[in-house]
Amino acid sequence: MEHLCEIIKIAEKVSEQDGSDWNEDTSIMMDLELSSMEFFSFIAEIEVVFGIRLKPREVNRLETLGDISRVVSEKTMK
Repeated sequence: MEHLCEIIKIAEKVSEQDGSDWNEDTSIMMDLELSSMEFFSFIAEIEVVFGIRLKPREVNRLETLGDISRVVSEKTMK
């Protein structure tokens, strides 16, 4: 989970919560309690920070912070 720490920092910023107990199994919607606007801000920030683009079908499959970390790792290795 090479990018997980940076993803957690972004999630803390967007959600305005302390993510000290978040990990790869943290649910994006349930644990972060993001509104739909916050969710899309979170995804947009991930794209900017890591210089990637996420397709809508990829975004639809993201359930945990670990899922995001894996997708970011795959896309940044290309």
